[in-house]
Amino acid sequence: MKYRKARYLISIYECFSKLGLDEARLSAMGWSKAKELVRVVTKDNFEALADFAQSHSRRELIEHLRANYMESNVDTRNSSARPKKTKLVLSLHNDQVTTVTRALEVAKQQAGTDDLNAALEFICAEYSLMSENQALTLEETIELIRVRFGVRLTVEDRQDDVEALAGDQDGATEGEAA
Repeated sequence: MKYRKARYLISIYECFSKLGLDEARLSAMGWSKAKELVRVVTKDNFEALADFAQSHSRRELIEHLRANYMESNVDTRNSSARPKKTKLVLSLHNDQVTTVTRALEVAKQQAGTDDLNAALEFICAEYSLMSENQALTLEETIELIRVRFGVRLTVEDRQDDVEALAGDQDGATEGEAA
């Protein structure tokens, strides 16, 4: 084994063992994809990144990481990549802090995370889902369901099934009218 590959394997081991992530999922994606995740993976984003890595090529994974997790489009091998972040500052009155803190703690429990950012996103997504004025995208809704209920959903384009169902309903309506 060459020195470079050994270093990659060591960094993969150190990163993923500290996070306590699923070794079977890691093994299924292969070491060349796993080494690309080392700079951006967290407990919260591992499942989504592992799914993406397993269904895409290494090159597509690198492009996905650059577009969604890197601050610059510099080659990941030569940069100290960090997830993209935007700072949001809130000023609360003392009596509001208790309500906000309580909501964040409940959201952390329901979302199964210790990350305040993830908890705030969870609260906002739940509120958006319940609000009549703010519709979530399909991807946001699926992510909310994954976090809230701990299930994974997949989306398939089933237009033929929808058209067939619509045809069956039209036939039933005509039959009932006769």
